[in-house]
Amino acid sequence: MSYNITTLLNDISTITHGTKINKIPNIYGIINRAARQVIQDVDIKETVRVVSLPQVFNSIYDYPLAADVKGDRLIDIRLPVGRSPGDIFSQTYATTFDSEKSLNNKSSIHVQWNTGVKTIRIEAPFLSAPLSVCDTSTINGWSATTGAQSITLDTNNNPAGGGAIKFNLAAGSATGSVQISNLTALDMTSRENVDTEFYWVYLPKGSAVTSINFKWGSDYTYNYYNYTSTSNQQGNAFQDGWNLIAAPWSLATKVGSPVVTAYDSVQVTFNYDSTLQTGVKLCSITSNKGEILEAEYYSKFLFRDPITNVFQETILDSTEDNKIINLDTDSYNLLLNKTATFVAQSLQGSDAAYDATFFDAEYEKGLKKYKALNPSEAIKKRETYYGFRGKSYNKYAPGVWRR
Repeated sequence: MSYNITTLLNDISTITHGTKINKIPNIYGIINRAARQVIQDVDIKETVRVVSLPQVFNSIYDYPLAADVKGDRLIDIRLPVGRSPGDIFSQTYATTFDSEKSLNNKSSIHVQWNTGVKTIRIEAPFLSAPLSVCDTSTINGWSATTGAQSITLDTNNNPAGGGAIKFNLAAGSATGSVQISNLTALDMTSRENVDTEFYWVYLPKGSAVTSINFKWGSDYTYNYYNYTSTSNQQGNAFQDGWNLIAAPWSLATKVGSPVVTAYDSVQVTFNYDSTLQTGVKLCSITSNKGEILEAEYYSKFLFRDPITNVFQETILDSTEDNKIINLDTDSYNLLLNKTATFVAQSLQGSDAAYDATFFDAEYEKGLKKYKALNPSEAIKKRETYYGFRGKSYNKYAPGVWRR
């Protein structure tokens, strides 16, 4: 059966000892409060959603996450087709994920909050490994034009590859480019218009750079693809320090006739505010085939529009009485009883104490039964911290530590 706000209001009106709905202070606020409490107390199967993530790549770890994911209550991350048992993701804590991600030996996820924005970190070693276009381990063949100058090699501070191309952006210029045209030629026949190009840039002052233009092809003057980025791979503004930049091939502009079997040229142009930028870096250019994965999760939005089916977190007023409640027969009474508890407290009538106690007891009883019949399927976080050696262990070998 489909329940909506009107159904809930009608049910509440029968248990308020004659008090009309319009006499209950802030009834819609009470419903929202009750909804939050129910969502907090239990993972409700009727709120489960399956949505597509953006393309996920091997060795690229940070991605946006649907706004209505309940905390970190993810049930599954999966390929829509062709899945194998080794593709099952585990959920880890922040430190464990970050320290083990470069090992590329297990499928893992971590839900991360940063300045009020929730994202997901994904390690998916079963996806196609990235193709190295240039590991930036040497400055041989690299040159600088316009505002870029003083190219050197930095092998001490780089996030990937064998080093970083280091240079300055001069004061008084608005653009600066570094480029190379004698890379080992790559046959990109199977990757053209499919892959996404990735590269790292180090910006001493991220806010000084307005955009970064990336060209790649059989030369960077007449035959190339071109893509301009105004944000990093996660869609955020350029930050001070290292930024991972993505250039989706399918969104790039084709210039001339790049020879798809002989890609050997790259040019990176920085557009900036004409102030001196010392120690800008370019590191590890790769071409990467992504996959669209599905995320299955518990939603924190308990209501949805009956026409558009869009989920929403709160109910505003009587204009939204038609909104559907994402609960079914075996869970609807959870919201009803919790709302009735709060209504009794709000009315403060002669029966308020009895009503609040009664409906709260009904809620707790229903909650216990629902959890027993519908245990949560959310992936539990795991972290390695202690372990036991096998009977035939070598006492000098390191232990395997696990939780």
